[in-house]
Amino acid sequence: MISLLIPSKNEEYLQKTIDDIQNKSDVEIIVGLDGWTIPLNKEWKPKYPEKIKWHIETETIGQRAMTNKLARMSEAEYLMKIDAHCSFSQGFDKELLDKIDDKTIMAPYLLRLNPETWEPIPKPASSAFCFDSNLVMQYHKEAENNELLNETMCLQGSAWIISRENYWKWNICDESLGGWGGQAAELGIRAFLNGGKCITNKNCYYAHLFREKEEEFPYQRDKGIIFNTLENLRKKYLNKDLIPLVEKFNYPCDWKEFVAKLK
Repeated sequence: MISLLIPSKNEEYLQKTIDDIQNKSDVEIIVGLDGWTIPLNKEWKPKYPEKIKWHIETETIGQRAMTNKLARMSEAEYLMKIDAHCSFSQGFDKELLDKIDDKTIMAPYLLRLNPETWEPIPKPASSAFCFDSNLVMQYHKEAENNELLNETMCLQGSAWIISRENYWKWNICDESLGGWGGQAAELGIRAFLNGGKCITNKNCYYAHLFREKEEEFPYQRDKGIIFNTLENLRKKYLNKDLIPLVEKFNYPCDWKEFVAKLK
């Protein structure tokens, strides 16, 4: 069984995302309303209200803290965190459960979402991701391939599934890093340091709404907040322990020069 965790703050497409999930899968949904200031649509009626749990914070606590609160509400074997503006392929839950193992953080194939039609935009589609020596996520085009299960240095971070045991054991959503930002590198690093890996499963997909304007981001994209999170990541993880991971993925981005300085 999967509990699907949705930390959200003033999300325009939350209810549409929940409807999409309930039409495409058979999962428990646990939703966090994090310091919301806009009303939900009172006319909205979910298909299976009994399969939805809600948690409300009147003041914003941040995406990591909210995700952890939602995870504590679950008794499922697997936890899947998603952003509140996504659509999915039919039966994505069964496909992920069929392929995942206890050493993997897995994500569906990443497409872009057209919010007007609620349909995926076929291209570009992404299955390979990496992070540079600042621990900022980048698309790893050189690692794209035809394999249906593509091992990748990290994941984009907007949808991923992990066993509940490993979620806590690997300290995913480490609140000491900061409330928001840097999760792509966090996933890749925590998996690697615990003997695990990140996999994109191309047998299923999710379409994610990519924001373009600063005001469209419900969680404030304050550069100071993001900088502090990335700085905390760097202080904690940017050392020689990452060299085998960087070597495994053929020194993406600026890593070759950076590793030369570390050695």
